[in-house]
Amino acid sequence: MQLWKATLRAWKYPIASPAVGENDGADAVTPPVNEWLTIVVYRVFHDIPRLILAVDSIGKFWIFDSKFDNERDDYSPVYIVYPAGDERDGAQRIFTHIADGSAVPGEYTTRALVNTVEFDQTRRQQLLIKSLREVDAI
Repeated sequence: MQLWKATLRAWKYPIASPAVGENDGADAVTPPVNEWLTIVVYRVFHDIPRLILAVDSIGKFWIFDSKFDNERDDYSPVYIVYPAGDERDGAQRIFTHIADGSAVPGEYTTRALVNTVEFDQTRRQQLLIKSLREVDAI
């Protein structure tokens, strides 16, 4: 429960973001670029997973969320990327919170265009981010 509160606090009061793709992972607020991440779990699969919990090589968890856009009548062309800590149980609780439709408190710092994310052949085991973009909170 403590990790959940700390993560919510981090979303509400985010730390300054390093240049996109240029972090050492210590206080990472952006996932690594050009590095394969392992998909832990996903929900909503339409051509590709649209809600993903993944872990990087140093054990940091990331949530990628590409929601359905009713105005476009299609899925968003953007993954909003949320840091989810370095503990699997806490990351899975956050993932479930988002999957259940709960709003994510605070701000996010990055997004990845769906067409810049590469998947393994199965599209269910690994992903690789080719580039990220910083965005303001919606």
